[in-house]
Amino acid sequence: MAFKKYLLIAVTLVGLNGKILWIAPTTNMDGSPLTDLAGFKLYCGAASRVYSIKTNIPGASSTTLPVTKAGLKDGVWYCALTAYNTSGGESGYSNELNFNLDLTPPSGPTQFK
Repeated sequence: MAFKKYLLIAVTLVGLNGKILWIAPTTNMDGSPLTDLAGFKLYCGAASRVYSIKTNIPGASSTTLPVTKAGLKDGVWYCALTAYNTSGGESGYSNELNFNLDLTPPSGPTQFK
């Protein structure tokens, strides 16, 4: 069985309210319907295209991930996503998302005298 050139035509990564969101692909690179999408992998690191953290996100319908589930801490992050199929084939990287993460809880209300 020949392996198809694959998967990720376009993924949009957006950081919003402590979550990373994307739009799952629906077609293969050759335009045929994507029927064997198995999940995604999120790659993140402290420098552009230098990824030290990989998070597996099983399930073709997954389109969001809280940054804390990805193991990210406070700091500047660069992240990209790949998609993989049921045979283990993995796409190239999506566009890269860059953001500054601050997980420090807001301080409580200040009392005035």
